[in-house]
Amino acid sequence: MPESALTLKDFLLARTEDAREAIEKSPAGAKLKEAVGKLPGIEWGPVAKEIEAKIGDVLDVDIVSVLLGGWKKYRQLQQYRDTTKYPPEETVLLSLTEHSIASSHHPKIEILAGEVPVGSLEFTITLALKLEGIVLKVRGGKIREIAAGRCRGKGSLECAGVALLEKETDSFELPGRVGLGDGIDIPAP
Repeated sequence: MPESALTLKDFLLARTEDAREAIEKSPAGAKLKEAVGKLPGIEWGPVAKEIEAKIGDVLDVDIVSVLLGGWKKYRQLQQYRDTTKYPPEETVLLSLTEHSIASSHHPKIEILAGEVPVGSLEFTITLALKLEGIVLKVRGGKIREIAAGRCRGKGSLECAGVALLEKETDSFELPGRVGLGDGIDIPAP
């Protein structure tokens, strides 16, 4: 996978405490708190702190991976799979016009007491990005590098249909260049 400093956590979350507090106030969180309260010798405080830590893990999704997932479906890229038109030793710099990429993720946190399931929290993470000025370096049917551009986006984190976090950004510069090592295959249509 590509190396990137920008994750959904960076994009959506200023403080994990905010998300934990929102979960505790939600119907799913109240139900979970009630179930934990019935367990002998287990207190809600440590469970809530562990949920808070796991929220950070749930949002540890690389935004570059989200972008690549969207670009793999981008029709304009398909032609670069043709090795007769674009030999493997030839590098093409592909400038992408303004475009949008939407992504949805559905992680889950399972709560166990010993080995016994107590409950779970199911999340929906949505992300909508508008990009401009992105340049992709393509060679041998693979995306090899992403050159910086501009981005603005909107994202949300929901649990059991309740919005926990919502964020919209102003336009910002994407950092420098992101090398993708051996590259990411452009799949066949």
